Amino acid sequence: MAESAFRPRCRAYSHEGDKLIILEELGAFGIIDDRPDTIGRVADASLWAATKIQPWNRALVARRNDIHGFSDWREVPDLLPTVQDRHPLETICPSIDQPQTKSEKLKC
Repeated sequence: MAESAFRPRCRAYSHEGDKLIILEELGAFGIIDDRPDTIGRVADASLWAATKIQPWNRALVARRNDIHGFSDWREVPDLLPTVQDRHPLETICPSIDQPQTKSEKLKC
């Protein structure tokens, strides 16, 4: 699973409905998705948006500087926004540099 390659507290979700609503409910700072309509709407909402570059989303990534494209999953950690750049909503993927209490570590 992709989440194991990233920060230990990141969570991966799979959902077929309106993902923007889910992001707002979660208080997420953004999404990685391959669907042009989804990543476009997320970026339009001023949330962080990234996608693994595919033939069907390549033009959107080339056209928009607010959508981060990558070819390899190992590139993603360098694309993630810093804490001060994130959307003001609470994130579901806090920085691993932040101190964690024992109870916070156990939640993961």
